[in-house]
Amino acid sequence: MLLRARGKRIAELSRVDLHYRDVLNLLPVSVWEEDFSEVKRYVESLRQQGVRDVREYLKRHPETVVELARMVKIIWFNEATLRLLHARTMNELRQGLNRIFGKESYDVFREEVVALSGGQCAFTAQAVNITLEGDRKDILIEARVAPGHEADLSRVIVTIVDISELKRTEAEIRESEAKYRTAFQEAGVAMLLADAESGIIIDANKAAEKLFDMARDSLAGTHQIELHPAEQVGYYRQLFQEHHDAGGKTSPDCVVQNRSGRKIPVSISTGLLRLKDRTCVLGLFQPAQRGVRESGPRREPQPEISVSSPTLQKDRLSKREAEVVSYILKGQTNKQIGETLGISQKTVETHRARAMGKLGVHSTAELVTRLLSRSAKAQGD
Repeated sequence: MLLRARGKRIAELSRVDLHYRDVLNLLPVSVWEEDFSEVKRYVESLRQQGVRDVREYLKRHPETVVELARMVKIIWFNEATLRLLHARTMNELRQGLNRIFGKESYDVFREEVVALSGGQCAFTAQAVNITLEGDRKDILIEARVAPGHEADLSRVIVTIVDISELKRTEAEIRESEAKYRTAFQEAGVAMLLADAESGIIIDANKAAEKLFDMARDSLAGTHQIELHPAEQVGYYRQLFQEHHDAGGKTSPDCVVQNRSGRKIPVSISTGLLRLKDRTCVLGLFQPAQRGVRESGPRREPQPEISVSSPTLQKDRLSKREAEVVSYILKGQTNKQIGETLGISQKTVETHRARAMGKLGVHSTAELVTRLLSRSAKAQGD
């Protein structure tokens, strides 16, 4: 009776195993079922012999790592494993298991042995396998001890994911970044990369270092308006915003100021780039043609326009619209205006659009030009 019950239980477990193996055969990921019990016993014998640091011992005796790899019993693996290692049959793969390990594989296996024999129930690492056709496969390996087998490691489930394509992509990205870095640094025109939101400079090339007479590390972290004459800060703050809003443009009559205070006329061309999680402005600074004075184009002093100015009142702007316009003329961005007035950036945009509609203009530059010309005329009258 007892033998019959035991036989029935074994049959039930066999059916469960067959069912779960059928399911695992449908997975696209390589799955192995392995027996590490002999490896466990060997490592315990080393400790009994006085080996305290198993990792260091195995590093000094790589031949032991090879021996331990042979002790692992492969109970079963799924069909995705055959595809991964380019084997036609399970028997062909079993006979060629010694060929799939390279030096890197043994280094990772050594760490796996140390982890599992040391009481850890899970181990993850990147490794390299060699297919039966000799092709290299970069893999992500994860080993987990099956519940109930922690003491003897007689059942360890190993999954292997092919990350070769991911590795190739990462290598291509690094190569592209290296090419970009070389092209950026060696370009004959001065180039600056700035954060679009804050205007803080992120990077500068060699030509920019020469133009501004500043090292790259000094330029990085500087606000873009600090590279222009101090008396024109408002103008260049607004110009930066216009370049951003337009997605990039060219402004020919600009002036930058180097570290020694020398004012240099330039043409600024920009474009927007998306780098990782932020938008950046790439600026190209071309020296102006010969014959243009180093001080740049002469700019007349700009008359101040206040909220109560008749220039704004006669166009029937509301008080809030007039406030927004006055701050625009001071070179502030929508975000800065919102923070000053205690309103949202969206509300600022609404007031700005309404004011521009009443004034009959379609761009910030046109708005500034229109109001300044009116103010200058009013003061002249």
